[in-house]
Amino acid sequence: LLDTSKTLVFATVRSASAEPATTHVFTSLDDEQTISFVRFNASTSVEVEWMVVEFVSGVNIISGLTTFGDCTTTACRTKNITLPQSLDLSRSVAFVSWKSYSDTTATTKDEMHIYTVEFAAANKIAIKRTDSTSAAFNDVYYQVIEFDEGVSVQSGNVNIVYNGSSYAT
Repeated sequence: LLDTSKTLVFATVRSASAEPATTHVFTSLDDEQTISFVRFNASTSVEVEWMVVEFVSGVNIISGLTTFGDCTTTACRTKNITLPQSLDLSRSVAFVSWKSYSDTTATTKDEMHIYTVEFAAANKIAIKRTDSTSAAFNDVYYQVIEFDEGVSVQSGNVNIVYNGSSYAT
């Protein structure tokens, strides 16, 4: 059995389809024995490569689920999640995975179905998408890990303009 307070799950997806409703696979650790792989459209097969990382000690992991609904305002692009405790951000990282609920917007408006996560405060994460529209429902699973010691995390944001490139040092 896995200790969910010390376990992370990661997955990558490979498919011949370019349809986000098919290829966006929501991966979550449901309980001590179950990893779930869920997607909206099952019309094409996908290959999921997954990895479970369970730490013996030295970490604190917080995970959860949120849903982005049907909305067209700028406010619908960000969800601020309050964590149950404050973290040391110099030793913490956050990850998200998601699945789309709609074929309608997924084929022509994939920016509605791509997410990022960042720390908004020591006890908050901000999950964001680039745009919002009607028929752009998504489930987003987040995992936040805080290491006890021996880790230094650096993060930032880079905006790459069209036909441009950028380097972070």
